[in-house]
Amino acid sequence: MDLRHRRLRLSRFAIRPPGAAAGVMMHSRLQSVVDVGADGLDLLRRFASPTAPSALADLVAGDVDALLAVIAELVAAGILVGEDEEEDLRRGGRAGWEAQQALLVAADAPLFGGGIDAAEAELRLVGVPFDGAGVSGPAAAPGALRQLGAQSWPFIDPLSGAFRGVRDQSCGRVLLEGARVCDHGDVNFAPWDERAAAFERIRRAAAWVASLGGTPVFVGGDHSITEPLLRGCAREPVFVVHLDAHTDIDTDFAGAAHHHGNVMERLRRSQLVRGILQIGVRDLAPPWWRSPDRVRQIGARELAWLTAAEVVARVPEGIPCYLTVDIDVVDPAEAPGTGCPVPGGPRLDRVVEIVEELIAARPVIGVDLVELAPHLDPRGLTTAAAAHLLLRMLDALRRR
Repeated sequence: MDLRHRRLRLSRFAIRPPGAAAGVMMHSRLQSVVDVGADGLDLLRRFASPTAPSALADLVAGDVDALLAVIAELVAAGILVGEDEEEDLRRGGRAGWEAQQALLVAADAPLFGGGIDAAEAELRLVGVPFDGAGVSGPAAAPGALRQLGAQSWPFIDPLSGAFRGVRDQSCGRVLLEGARVCDHGDVNFAPWDERAAAFERIRRAAAWVASLGGTPVFVGGDHSITEPLLRGCAREPVFVVHLDAHTDIDTDFAGAAHHHGNVMERLRRSQLVRGILQIGVRDLAPPWWRSPDRVRQIGARELAWLTAAEVVARVPEGIPCYLTVDIDVVDPAEAPGTGCPVPGGPRLDRVVEIVEELIAARPVIGVDLVELAPHLDPRGLTTAAAAHLLLRMLDALRRR
């Protein structure tokens, strides 16, 4: 229907944000903002009940085209809606919101100061605050890590804004000295996203960040994000190195085809994955369970007597690798803040040693760190462990 003859009314979600200028209107669900000015407020009052724009030509001295241009902007922002608002929101409002949104939203306090221009970065950090696939809490992990990093790694050059590095007093080495790390912020999810839509946002964000060059490092989020991250990063088949207490190889976990507990089964079936090495697994399984095709395992007991070099030797040479680390691979004595802790795991320093050896010896195209649930560990021990691991991951990638 022609907009001039369409009956429109003011959305019930249209509000005037506290503290904003007089003519600013916001849609509380779409989070869209429009500055309509004083004249625009007078216009909106005419839409208190359903009204066709063609009936309001007196407002603009007969210039209906000018009026329609203003009304079209209000419709795109969801401030003016059709008589069936829910239908309008589903068909038009969401599409308008999607068209206006960036893939990533900037962090309030970016790690490492945020002083590096994106075009110059060699390492790219992205938060993925998603925990809609069967576990609650990991969506808060990117924010918790940034908060801890701001307190623990405040060594920012006051003139350039660049990160100066941090001395690791356990080994006497300065980590990330001179590194160009860009914190791109977080994947920008919509409030109404269902699982498939959220995964597509993750994939698109990963593909965009990977296209910039350098190595992307993603902080989740639950483990289901690994599949869309890998699909976004990989340009050719890769080998997956998976550090976890669990296999994550259930065909249909908790009634869902895509879940944090079956992400490795989905990857195993993918054309983009040439094989998977699982390190540190120790969960319990039915007596008939066997490791499926294209998946090899190093259990926690076997891991205890292998050197890091012997572990990495089981990763094929000459194939790009994607590294995914579930924080629950670390023994819960050091990392209790995760949804499914399993005792009997390796120490944090052992995990760091394996990660550093892998990154030094194999071509790693992307890394993710997942399943940190800060609310399950009020003392912050697990967040500190994840930050320790993240910092050394980034340093290993920098040194490579």
